[in-house]
Amino acid sequence: MFSLLLQFTKFIKSKQCILTLLLLLIFSRSDAQIHYIDFNPDIELSAYPEGNRDTFALDMNEDGVTDFTAAAWSWFQFIHQQCCWNYRAYITGTDTGNAFADSPSACSPLYLDSGSCFGSTNIYNAIMFGQMGPAGLCEPESINPEYYPFKMLIQNQPHYGWLRVGANVGALTIYDGAINLVSGDSMCAGQVVGLNDAPEVLTLHVFPNPARDIITIEAPFPAVGGRLRLLDGFGRILISEQVKSTGPIRLSVDALASGFYFLKLESDRFRAVSTVVLR
Repeated sequence: MFSLLLQFTKFIKSKQCILTLLLLLIFSRSDAQIHYIDFNPDIELSAYPEGNRDTFALDMNEDGVTDFTAAAWSWFQFIHQQCCWNYRAYITGTDTGNAFADSPSACSPLYLDSGSCFGSTNIYNAIMFGQMGPAGLCEPESINPEYYPFKMLIQNQPHYGWLRVGANVGALTIYDGAINLVSGDSMCAGQVVGLNDAPEVLTLHVFPNPARDIITIEAPFPAVGGRLRLLDGFGRILISEQVKSTGPIRLSVDALASGFYFLKLESDRFRAVSTVVLR
């Protein structure tokens, strides 16, 4: 009996794997051009307490090569008794072709509102930094999260992207970022998909699976405001609900017949799919 149950479980899992792959093939697009990274948890670097040094390597296209280095640190520079501490936070390119767009300020590179576009017409020579102390006084223009456009080289070709960063003297918080993988193409602040691209397709975590009455769904992205649909093998939508709260999603399926079903969760930025077996 146990052997039969084990074989049945393996059969179900193999079917689910095949169906999930089919879903990914159906819903994926091969022409996605924008590579988006949501740093979760946020990258927080601080020069405090005095003498601290935090660093982080940023690989914006996730090819294993560091494109920018973010750092925050503080050091003591003696001028007179008990004076003085210096505080600095910055992001700089690891290649001479990797830099942020220039602005009129010497303390901060250019930052843009969401939807503002940039590209080859901008000049990219800046590093992002704030510094205070005897070694120089330079406070960033904004401590609020802003979109900072940058240029970086991939195989010696220019690519444009953005980082969303909150900056202060001696502190940085990096939230997310994206880069256009098409060389020379322009980019817009906050853009996470190409103008003609479908959202990236991810995988939902569903349990229990197989299930009888209620399933719990965990999304790999913030799902509030998105729409969850359950479809049968003919593509008919049997359940369609808007996600109204954070955390795992609970869905009642006790009224449905036994069989294989498809789950699809869509938001403005992402899509995720999975299969579920009801018995």
